[in-house]
Amino acid sequence: MSSNAARFGGIVRARRLELDDISQVEVWKERDGPSNSTLTAIEAGKGKPSGGTLKKLDAALGWVPGSARRAFYEGADPTPLAVQVAQPEPAVTARDLTDDELLAELTYRIKRYAATVRGHDLTEGTVVRPQMPQR
Repeated sequence: MSSNAARFGGIVRARRLELDDISQVEVWKERDGPSNSTLTAIEAGKGKPSGGTLKKLDAALGWVPGSARRAFYEGADPTPLAVQVAQPEPAVTARDLTDDELLAELTYRIKRYAATVRGHDLTEGTVVRPQMPQR
């Protein structure tokens, strides 16, 4: 067993466990990774994985393409894919509102402004914002 293969096997196993402790079979069947027997050999530090196997590992373990190859041959640490940040809901604009909804929003804003100018405490419920539609 080469030191690269042993190190790489440990990296693969650690990543699999990091991903909610998924099994080798889950990597193979649910994530389209290498077969169970291939993954067992890799984690045991045996053999040299093919280029196709390394590509499958990148995809199945959530690594940037080429990470498994660099980790195996160059001793680099694999690079996880960036976490996908959820995009915020688009803001509701005046064009999205009905006339009644727009009038209610404008009335609310005018009352809020007037209360602020007069020094009223808005936490007392003197001005209530209308419920905006979810779009």
